[in-house]
Amino acid sequence: SPDGITWTIRTSAANTEWHAIVWNGAQFVAVADLATSAGNRVMWSPDGITWTAKTTPSLSHWDAVLGYPSAIAFFEQRMLLAGTKDAPQTVWGSETGVLTNFVNGTGGSDPFEFAMAAATSNIYHMKGAKQVYVMTYNKEFAIDGGADSPLTPTNLLIKELTNYGTKDTVPPLLIGNELLFVTRHGKKLRAPSYDFNSDKWAAQDISIIAAHLVDVGIVEMAYQAEPLSIVW
Repeated sequence: SPDGITWTIRTSAANTEWHAIVWNGAQFVAVADLATSAGNRVMWSPDGITWTAKTTPSLSHWDAVLGYPSAIAFFEQRMLLAGTKDAPQTVWGSETGVLTNFVNGTGGSDPFEFAMAAATSNIYHMKGAKQVYVMTYNKEFAIDGGADSPLTPTNLLIKELTNYGTKDTVPPLLIGNELLFVTRHGKKLRAPSYDFNSDKWAAQDISIIAAHLVDVGIVEMAYQAEPLSIVW
C-alpha cells in the first residue's frame, strides 16, 4: 500500500502462515510461525511486491515439527529471531552484516543463541531501537551490550523493564525511539521509559485520557507519520 488505505494483494514466496514482517531500511523480511508446507520460512523483498525465499539456518529448534521463529528484529546489523514452538524463550542472532549466517561462534561479530531465563512465558514480539525490546505474555525486556558496548556472543545484557505483558496478536509500534505496546488483555496502550525519580523502568498508560476508545479491546494498530503523526 502506498498510503495505508488502499492495499494490493501480492504473491508470497511460499504458501505458508507468515507471522511477522520488518523493514531494515533496504528490504522487507518476513518470517513464518509454523510450517504449513515444505521449504524455507524466511522471505525477502526490496519493494514489498516481489518476494524471494531465503535459506534458513539448520538448527535443532527449527523444523516443521518444532516450529520456526515468529518474532523478528534488526539490531546493530544483526537479524534477531525468537519465539519458536519448542524454544519459546530463546533468541538467535545472526552474524553481524551477514543476516543468513546463524552458525554460533565466540567472536565479536559471530552469531549467537541464548535462552532468556527470566522470561517465564513465550516471546511474542521484538523491536530494535537503541536496544532490543523483547515482549512476552507477562513481562517486557530490553537486550543490548550494556555501557555503550555492542551486542556480542559474550556480551549480552538482559534487563527486565516492566511486567504488564503484551498482546500476542498486536505487534508493538516503534515511533522514533519510543515503543508503544498493547497490554495482554488489549485494553491499554503503554510506552516504556526510564523513570529517573524512582530509578527504574515504567510504562505509562498513554490511553488513559481516552480510555473509552479502547474499552472494547485493541485488535490492530498502525502508525501514520505524515502529514500528521497519528496512531490508528
